[in-house]
Amino acid sequence: MKTKIKILAGFLLIVFLAALFAVFYWYVQSEKESESSFTCSGNVHFLLRDDYSFSGTVKLAFMNDHRGLLAYSGTLSKEDKDVAKLLRINYFDVKVESNNYFQISNFDIKKNINDTLKDEDFNHLIFDLSSGPRRLEMHHIADNALLIGNVFSPVFICLK
Repeated sequence: MKTKIKILAGFLLIVFLAALFAVFYWYVQSEKESESSFTCSGNVHFLLRDDYSFSGTVKLAFMNDHRGLLAYSGTLSKEDKDVAKLLRINYFDVKVESNNYFQISNFDIKKNINDTLKDEDFNHLIFDLSSGPRRLEMHHIADNALLIGNVFSPVFICLK
């Protein structure tokens, strides 16, 4: 009888420790996932080709499901005259290449009904969809700020 009680107590101890380990593992994983997702935005003024410029807000978000988005909200101007409103969200897949580099691909553009910029102009001036995957470079420059860029140069500062 004492042997059965010892076996049962040992089994219950193993089950308790396994459950404790599972809860700890779940907690650590959920903390890692919450650190990998973020949302930030920045007010920008981009000088573009052909004397165009874009003034507005760019929002960048990475979600835990390896998806992300770039949302543009602002005005396209040429020689200081407003030409079009830009209100678009560019959804994409995110793949981590290294600590500071991310590959984005499989773009899906959603255009707001008030967006008056032609698709060709968006592709030509803002975000060319004709090429394949893109690389983003991100560096923390403060606790709540990221420097976002491409392989050539920094593009904007994004505040969390």
